[in-house]
Amino acid sequence: MNAESLKKYIFKKEKIEFILQALNCHNIQYHDNNNYFSAAFPDGDNPKGIILNNTEYIHFHSFSRNISNEHKDLITLVEYIKKMSFINSIKYLHNLLGLEIKSKDFINTEKPITNPLWVFERLISNTQYYNCNDIHYLNESLLDDYIPILYIGWFKEGVMPWSAKKFNIAYSYKNKRIIIPHRSWNNGRLVGVNARTTVDNADELGIKKYWLTPSYKKSLNVYGLWENKTSIEQNKRVVIFESEKSVLKRDSLLDSSCVAISGKNISSEQVAIILSLNINEIVIAFDKDVSIEEIRYCCSKFYKIRKVSYIYDKWDILGKKDSPADTTNRNYQFLFDNRIVFDYKEYQEYKKGLNNK
Repeated sequence: MNAESLKKYIFKKEKIEFILQALNCHNIQYHDNNNYFSAAFPDGDNPKGIILNNTEYIHFHSFSRNISNEHKDLITLVEYIKKMSFINSIKYLHNLLGLEIKSKDFINTEKPITNPLWVFERLISNTQYYNCNDIHYLNESLLDDYIPILYIGWFKEGVMPWSAKKFNIAYSYKNKRIIIPHRSWNNGRLVGVNARTTVDNADELGIKKYWLTPSYKKSLNVYGLWENKTSIEQNKRVVIFESEKSVLKRDSLLDSSCVAISGKNISSEQVAIILSLNINEIVIAFDKDVSIEEIRYCCSKFYKIRKVSYIYDKWDILGKKDSPADTTNRNYQFLFDNRIVFDYKEYQEYKKGLNNK
């Protein structure tokens, strides 16, 4: 897409907030009354340092940086923050949004001028819309109803008491469920609880394996990031698992570089959260039964923005539904050391798989 078409796409798909998050802007807020979106620069503390409207032209201005909205738009903001040329900024946005770039996209890239209409944007997840300021926080006293003890079955699987304590794992004797608190990735407040049954053959008995707090939107959060963020940024790398238990098992082996997305489908919001980290590499470590096409799709969301790689068991070390965290530490290190970098060749394989569908 050229610049004009790209901005229309961003406007139509409601991706402004996602882009601001990817640019490491903070204090992002939607102002409903006046219909505009504000944020602070990555290196600033003014919560209204950035003002963006949400027309198809996406005008940008900044009082704190003395930038008027004349001839300025979202692409200007990318140029300013990323210190990129206009063309490279367009390429950056294409890659961020997973759009294909063609040479004709850079024809007719002038920036249209119009009167600003202030507006905003909302978070998107599975075609539902959420305002990032309306995330529902839970009272910590909710956890008082459970026993802060490690379920013996998880202990036998390799989850250690110090990790259970770190992540506030508890147990409900009444409901026979392991209690897994989820904390907001950016402030540590309680946002949800995942209660995992310990009843054998639960499916056959009609018992749900997991029970998640109804108000909790897991696609707006990344499990374990609040607890592991310091270690992740020190190591300059994050490993993304599907389940919370994988994070706990690796932490029990003193590996605090891991998070979980509570499934194999990573949302746009989770991508933005991961991209906000000060790291050099993202490693995808999904379960054995996840197809290579699904893994590559996930990797494509980070391609050319961060180095991204994935763990893939070509040696049949894992059971057919195992996570890489379920094997021994020695086996895990072997799989990790032989992880596959999602490079240009891998990206072409990913696109080839799309064309064959």
